[in-house]
Amino acid sequence: MSLISFDMDDEQPQTRHAEVRRREALLQAAVARVEAAVGEADPSLEAETDWYVAVLLDGMLRRAIVVEYREWVGHCEDLLRDQLTRLGRDPELWSAQRRAVRGAELVALVRRVLLEELDADLPDSVWDGLEELSTVAETIDDATLAARRSLRDRYPDYFSPMDPFGDGDEGGRLTITEEHAARAFAAVAAFWAPSRGLPYRLPRHRI
Repeated sequence: MSLISFDMDDEQPQTRHAEVRRREALLQAAVARVEAAVGEADPSLEAETDWYVAVLLDGMLRRAIVVEYREWVGHCEDLLRDQLTRLGRDPELWSAQRRAVRGAELVALVRRVLLEELDADLPDSVWDGLEELSTVAETIDDATLAARRSLRDRYPDYFSPMDPFGDGDEGGRLTITEEHAARAFAAVAAFWAPSRGLPYRLPRHRI
């Protein structure tokens, strides 16, 4: 049984799950507003407008994925430090390990600490989604040709053979779509999903 516990008035997974869904709704609204600008533009500038909207959406979706990953990491760091402290264990041991890894290695570390220290695990599909999210987010942040090539080998559907922005990317154009963003939100939401995600206990009501 999971050793993770929260106070009755501090059921964190529900709160985190709701936050993910709010951010997703905000992104969808922002994308819709940008796309609406195409119809409002001067028809004689349609080619230029389509290109500019594509650039704006690409940047917006990239940042959304990075933000979602950072939010998950930050909340996991707080969660593990708090839960280890509740069990009388030194949270600095976790912090030291965390500082030594990033990306997919960090996801694997979180999984291991949850399982070995807190007797909590989630389905492989949840971890697969988080590993994909971490790899994509780190590649966007890294912005090197080597990182893009590594990402392309693992997740080729993030790349397009087209070079619409003319930047001559030899690693293929890293192209973030709304579907990719939806997968990022789904990965984090699955981790926090009440009753299906992170297993935890609440204290019983006093009579």
